[in-house]
Amino acid sequence: MTRKSKSDIRGAGPGGIDISFLRQLDQKGNGETGLFPLVFAMNPSMMAVTTADGQYREVNRAFCETTGYTRDELLGQNSMELGKWKGEQRQEILDHLSTDARIRNKEIYWRDKSGKLHCCLLSAEVIEFEGEKLVLSTLLDITERKQMEDELRKSKDSLALQAEKLEALNTALKVLLDQQEQNQRLTSARLKSNLQELITPYLEKLKDGQMAPMDRVSLSVLESNLMDISSDFVYNLASCYPNLTPKEIQVANLVKEGKSSGEIAHVMGVSLGTVNAHRNNLRRKMGLGKGGANLRSHLLAMK
Repeated sequence: MTRKSKSDIRGAGPGGIDISFLRQLDQKGNGETGLFPLVFAMNPSMMAVTTADGQYREVNRAFCETTGYTRDELLGQNSMELGKWKGEQRQEILDHLSTDARIRNKEIYWRDKSGKLHCCLLSAEVIEFEGEKLVLSTLLDITERKQMEDELRKSKDSLALQAEKLEALNTALKVLLDQQEQNQRLTSARLKSNLQELITPYLEKLKDGQMAPMDRVSLSVLESNLMDISSDFVYNLASCYPNLTPKEIQVANLVKEGKSSGEIAHVMGVSLGTVNAHRNNLRRKMGLGKGGANLRSHLLAMK
């Protein structure tokens, strides 16, 4: 009798694994019991040995703990008779084993004794014992993992739906803002047109008449302020610097128009010192400081 080659030994085990050492342990190790019964009993995964038609011949502790059945309730019973498998699923497994003799990590669903649905990864191998074909199967319960995956998928779907709604709201808001801006431009254009047609002619007549120099300054300020009604300057100024007082906004507007402190004092009916105090407050609140940018240049940039 010739000695078996290494390839012959490897071919003897499931999945092409060299099981010669395991066979020696099973035959000589752990006293009289052998290695396989010990591994079968201690395995944290569910393990069972069934006949080809699904009758339980042996189950381990993990199998009983997960299914809720005792060993005595399972042995001799058929998995189909317990009514916990879907018929088409069980038949698919039997058909696969009859042709391929092994299954690896097939996702299956079954119910335990209480009716709770479980999801497991099934691996099975057809073995022969004393002339009888048996099925050695291992089941890894992944129910919790599947639940977490389902919850994660639902969360992702929910977030995606919220993102779509938010994008739709943003689009609608942009349309409204664009429409508001367009309406504002139209209103400003109408106001400018009305001022030029209804007010400007009378201002021009006043300017052509005789008046004191300071009155002419007041008239110039009046004309400028009328034009500013239709501009965005005061709105932008108040938006950028909400802590400005009404008097400071008035001074800022006159400074923008190029009026001197003396002219501003005359128009507002205040002292020169008061005007200078307002100018200093404007520089401080706008962060210009001493030696900073020119106040009028800064204001003109806000048009």
